[in-house]
Amino acid sequence: MAKAASTKKRPAKKSSASKAKSKKTKASTQRGARRTRNEGNRVAVLGGGISGMTAALKLARAGFDVTIFEMQERLGGNTSSREINGVEHDVYPHMFCSWYDNFWHLFEEELGGDKEAMFEPRAGSQVLQKGETEFKTLLNATSIEAAIENLKSGVLSPAEMWLLGYSALDLAAHPFNRKGVDLMEMLSVNGFIFSRGYGTEDVAAMQNYLLTLIWSIPSAWTAAATYQNFLRHTFSFPNHAPFNFLMKASLEDGLNAPFVDALNDAGCSIRLKTEITAVRLCNDDDRPEIFFRDSLDDHLEHDSDRLEKNENDVESEIFDYAVMALPVTKCCDMILGAPRGREGRRIIDRLPELAEMQKLSSVSIPVVDLYLNRKLDDFPSDHIALAGSKYGLTVLDISQLWRDEDFDGKTALVLAASEGAAIPSVELERQGELMLQEFAEFFPEFNPGKHWKDEDSDVDWHKSWIRSNKHYQLFLNDTGSWAHRPQTLYEDALPRFVFAGDCVRTDTDMATVEGAIQGGIQAAAAIQAQDAILNGHARRGAPIEIVPHTVYSTATLRFAALFYLPATYVAYAMAAYDQWKKRMEEGEHSIGENEFTMAEYCLLIPLQFTIDWWKAAYWFGRSLIGENNEDPLGGRIMYLPMAGGRGEGGPRLQSEEMVDPKYDHDHVIGLPEAILKVALEVLEYASGREDPHGRGSEAETVRQHDAVDDVVDIAVNLIGKGLRLGESLVEGYANRRSRGNQPRRRRHRVKR
Repeated sequence: MAKAASTKKRPAKKSSASKAKSKKTKASTQRGARRTRNEGNRVAVLGGGISGMTAALKLARAGFDVTIFEMQERLGGNTSSREINGVEHDVYPHMFCSWYDNFWHLFEEELGGDKEAMFEPRAGSQVLQKGETEFKTLLNATSIEAAIENLKSGVLSPAEMWLLGYSALDLAAHPFNRKGVDLMEMLSVNGFIFSRGYGTEDVAAMQNYLLTLIWSIPSAWTAAATYQNFLRHTFSFPNHAPFNFLMKASLEDGLNAPFVDALNDAGCSIRLKTEITAVRLCNDDDRPEIFFRDSLDDHLEHDSDRLEKNENDVESEIFDYAVMALPVTKCCDMILGAPRGREGRRIIDRLPELAEMQKLSSVSIPVVDLYLNRKLDDFPSDHIALAGSKYGLTVLDISQLWRDEDFDGKTALVLAASEGAAIPSVELERQGELMLQEFAEFFPEFNPGKHWKDEDSDVDWHKSWIRSNKHYQLFLNDTGSWAHRPQTLYEDALPRFVFAGDCVRTDTDMATVEGAIQGGIQAAAAIQAQDAILNGHARRGAPIEIVPHTVYSTATLRFAALFYLPATYVAYAMAAYDQWKKRMEEGEHSIGENEFTMAEYCLLIPLQFTIDWWKAAYWFGRSLIGENNEDPLGGRIMYLPMAGGRGEGGPRLQSEEMVDPKYDHDHVIGLPEAILKVALEVLEYASGREDPHGRGSEAETVRQHDAVDDVVDIAVNLIGKGLRLGESLVEGYANRRSRGNQPRRRRHRVKR
């Protein structure tokens, strides 16, 4: 039977943190407190970000008694807001991609949200070069029209835009060994582009720019294998999906308030403004003991004013399970925390290899919410990347997203500095001042004033706000980090302790909202499974499962890379010729020491193409006859199962009858279906389909092409039968080559 959870308090007075409530987020500690009889199901969730909230909601609805500990005055973490002078300020401006299946399921099914009412789709983003006035548009390349528009966008030459797109496809198809220990596999995105025969400086620079803007990490640091997982999830051609969705309200109003309501309804106890000081594992049964105290009001931006708290103010509680959903630096503090005479063992004493987490990196992005006292005319509604800015600036006009009455017809912008480390100041308002001055370089009609809070400016200083976000850091997927990232569960060493957050290993992998939510679901599923195993009873509640993504198979991606390789080298030859021609026009007849002449290019390009073609053909063949060709990430890539299944990263269940484990891979689009989808897209495009990016409604397009669709359906059925026959022959050949008598594995297909 489960041992009763105990509570220790020093002193005996009630913590003021249990009374703390945000003005809008009304968190309650009473619902969880109503459960008086311990059933061995008490869970402490350390960290109230979106990953911790997801784990808490899943567990509470499964019948666990959950308590969330959050240091800030509101839940949400990096997806939270703060109210200043009556104005909601989001910590970060977030984009929500269409393939965030677990986020959309959470928002619509579990929080009761209305996607259409709360989110606005965006076909792409804008790029503005310093000194120019024309915005260039990059679309989500999920249709032929969008791909053609990108080639003509002017961001790069058409040839190098093709090379940029192909480099992403090539990376998605590359055979990485994801065990995390092979030094040859610790390749950066920039290193990957350098290793390709078609790589150019402009392509590498654009890829570096995109990664820096979105994740604040240069391509020379970004792990190529991790970025591969992200790319595999984003490839959805052809489905005409928007680039992203933007929330039409603050994160507090649109996401966190309904989330907190759901947590309260599920019976969660929420302790805001409560700082975790230590975590110990009880010597007799490994139950986690959580030490905590009230956090101070001034911790958000002014650490220099913090006062030392007396050790006697610390309280502690023993729980049956714990979810570590803290930021990386705080997580390391809890893992390595000094004993200081407390009973119990540190986490690091049970699992010394977790010390490797200290090698993980994170960064904060300074953000200015810029409210103007006038309207900027003809300002785009999309995200805008300010190319060539000193601090990697991006800008979003929220006055075109949120309710009109919030802005009185005036412009309100969110200005983020992805390269905040380049700002030559540590003083917060000086950072904001420099960001506004750099923004004015792109928009000369804007008057930033001579200094922060200069009344002779276009800024409404009462509503505007600068924040360093040093307490809201973003995890960096740098090269080699995979080996140091925690699994969800270490069942032998830490049977009652799980990890969540965007640093946990998931198949999404890159630090995203989707990855954080998936980490929370994995943590909840692991506790649900472990609870059944350790206590010898049936699983509590319905199975906690991850919503599968839809991805292309490895064979499909490698076939596409092989198919487009000739066109890629034609584009590379065009780019080389353009570079040579430009140099001749500028009178630079000499070449650099490490550069090729045009004659050498003519000799080398065919040789490079031949070598790359045979490599691509080999790996495509391997994906067809390999034993794991139906796995979306292939046999050479570690694809972590969620808790409840077997394999690395998930708990090995001891009794299938007792727990009924279930794990499904992502839905995989195989090569035959992918060919049919692309063929249908080409036929529709050839028939003169309306541009889905704003010129013609979906209903009109359907009516115009009913006749074409009827013909295509017949062709699809005939071609599909032939391709399935060919696939069966390939499978039969592979089965004859396989070693041993292995059971036949069912192939996962997208349901039609």
